[in-house]
Amino acid sequence: MTATMTSPFTFAEAKGALPVLGHVGKLLRDPRGFLMSLPDQGDLVRIRLGTSRAYLVCNAELTHQVLVNDRVFDKGGPFVDRLREFIGESVSTCPRGEHRRQRRLMQPAFHPNRLTHYAELMKTETVVVTNSWQHGQVLDVYAAMQAITTKIAARTMFAAPASAALIEDAYDALNEIMTGAGKRMLIPPPLDKLPTRSKIRYDRARKRIREITDQLISDYRAAGVDHQDLMSMLLARDEDGGALSEEEISNQVVTLFLGGVETVASTLGWALCVLALHPEIQDRLHAEVDAIGPSPTLEDLAKMPYAKGIISESLRMYPPGWLLTRMTTKDSMLGGVHIPAGSTVIYSPFLLGNRSDLFDDPDRFDPDRHAKRPVKGSFVPFGEGPRKCIGDTFTMVEAPLVLALIAAKWRVEPAGTRIRPLERMSLLLTPRDLKVRLVARDDF
Repeated sequence: MTATMTSPFTFAEAKGALPVLGHVGKLLRDPRGFLMSLPDQGDLVRIRLGTSRAYLVCNAELTHQVLVNDRVFDKGGPFVDRLREFIGESVSTCPRGEHRRQRRLMQPAFHPNRLTHYAELMKTETVVVTNSWQHGQVLDVYAAMQAITTKIAARTMFAAPASAALIEDAYDALNEIMTGAGKRMLIPPPLDKLPTRSKIRYDRARKRIREITDQLISDYRAAGVDHQDLMSMLLARDEDGGALSEEEISNQVVTLFLGGVETVASTLGWALCVLALHPEIQDRLHAEVDAIGPSPTLEDLAKMPYAKGIISESLRMYPPGWLLTRMTTKDSMLGGVHIPAGSTVIYSPFLLGNRSDLFDDPDRFDPDRHAKRPVKGSFVPFGEGPRKCIGDTFTMVEAPLVLALIAAKWRVEPAGTRIRPLERMSLLLTPRDLKVRLVARDDF
């Protein structure tokens, strides 16, 4: 049915809801199938998560409206609630009223003039890891990319030598959190408080990640040294004397570590799988990198549009944050539909990126398609509007640079690789249990 007589958008109640569970069972059993079935039902589809209802946006224009209007569509809903459990109210999860101040205080850490320094650290840590690889070795792509992104996160965020021993512990805790958070997203209160074994492990990891970040902050405070890293920038005061509180600094550290390790590792992991399965794409990447030399730098990224296109295409087809939520702050209209205050509104970068009316032949991995600007609201792995990811530029330096450094030395081949994203419910869309075989290019 149509939303209103004058609206160009359609509205529907999602089919197949079960008593009590609603559509939770479908999301758990076949998240991809359920999600991709919704656009045929409407541009805005109301689904049931247990006894509560949520509005899932299937249309790019409506998604754009949601993302640019954070006054009405504020951060909130099940996805953000799960993130707040272990991140707290950081720049990525805090309400609109807090966001502008936090973002202003964090922005210096991501100033373009710092990217050259960060890029050199990215390059150094990538070379250390990739030089340890062996010809013929089979890599678990996600674990291998986590090994690189964890080292990069450690060097760019925590340059102080005293912090190095805590990084591996933080990484283990973060993995435990990410394993449990996806399914918890669909568990309604008060059931999410039940002391199950997974809940106990989840809470233990949440506590540990906080202990680690608090220790890092304490060590930095005691040393009083500017290490020219992200932590030093977070501890600094701005020109007006403003500063983040201790709790806010801890929240930002967890947020940046999550974004810098998990999401970049996911994107690179998917990209490696695609290269293994599509030799013609890998050949073009090698040709582009070879024209630059074996050790590409930040300045060389401008001459590597294909490498950047591979990363953008990975983000289109396999966005780490595949299902995201907002919460309405007041009664509003969206697509001609009345949305009550306090409603959950869901948008999906995965759904939008895989729609055939937004991207020609969406199942085809085509790095060249990113040479032209996409339709507003169709390509949103970093979001849009005032809450766009603060680390988007950092990521779009790190991911293609790491990919180019790998391609300069290695070729990848399939090793039982089978790309079937969203086979199970998770907080992030990650390439788990996917492998490639390394071939040294000198021997190829």
